[in-house]
Amino acid sequence: MKKTIAILSITLALLALTSCASKQEAKYTGPKRNVGFLGVVGREVAEDIVKSVNDGVLAELNACGKFVVVDRNKMQSDLGDQEKALKLDSGKDMAQIGKMLNVHHMVKGTCYKLGPTHYISVELMNVETSQIEQTATEKFSDVKDIPSAVRSLVSKL
Repeated sequence: MKKTIAILSITLALLALTSCASKQEAKYTGPKRNVGFLGVVGREVAEDIVKSVNDGVLAELNACGKFVVVDRNKMQSDLGDQEKALKLDSGKDMAQIGKMLNVHHMVKGTCYKLGPTHYISVELMNVETSQIEQTATEKFSDVKDIPSAVRSLVSKL
């Protein structure tokens, strides 16, 4: 009986290991881009949801391996009053901030709600050209779906 339990335990452990290995995503090995993260702002969305989305996007940008991230707190300490004088909605001002921080791209996002569904939209702007190079949008209906929506969103950048 003990031998059967031991064999069953080993078999289950091996199955779990092979299952995890097959589900792992391929690790990104290309060049990393320096990006400044301006954060995610909410439009008609509860503050705790916006904070969760913001924290999730920042964490995923760092974790995905594609980017070296300068977040908003670091930018504020580096730029001080200069950032306050600039309009963060203006592509030209975002590019100027990016150049001051020595980053190649800036990332900013919006979280909004239409009916029962929340949407997260982000854009990646080249600071040299002030052009939006990539945009991505994901939706979620429940707060428990924020992590998977954020992961999918960042993977599109």
